[in-house]
Amino acid sequence: MTVAWGGNTGGVFRRGVLSVLVAVIIGILSGCQMVGETLAPGSDGGERIPVVEFEALADLQDLLRPVHPDEPLESTLQERFSLSNALARLDQIRVTGREALDEADADGEVLMAFHNWTTAVEGVLIRQDYELKALQLELARYQYLAGDMDAAALQAHDEAYARALRNLLDFWGALRITD
Repeated sequence: MTVAWGGNTGGVFRRGVLSVLVAVIIGILSGCQMVGETLAPGSDGGERIPVVEFEALADLQDLLRPVHPDEPLESTLQERFSLSNALARLDQIRVTGREALDEADADGEVLMAFHNWTTAVEGVLIRQDYELKALQLELARYQYLAGDMDAAALQAHDEAYARALRNLLDFWGALRITD
């Protein structure tokens, strides 16, 4: 796949850098890896625009094997390793860990640290989900503009982004670090 972005008005360097960054993000999100970059003449023979070529990455389905005979690989990746399942398991860790710490008569420092550790893990999961949904929406917008995606699919990406943003803001609003 070859992706070229640019135009024939000033700011060549800025657009060039932005164009390469957008192309790299699109390539990453679409399962490709950058194999080279060149400059091609503009459509009118004027300023040169960046051209980035990508090579397809391996599909996880080809690299991984099921981890249990009763659980298909797709189920492991989409359900077991989902954000909602990770947060549910984190809640289990909090409950079980808190009970164990209470039984061990842990001091206040350990209890505060445990709260902060689990909160940090939760924050990373929620922030990464937000960043992923933001990048997916950005890619979807480009695909929509290029005619490769319909309005309903773009709306679904927009809604997923809005949910991830609301989740991050809710988490942040309730965030309490103990010390």
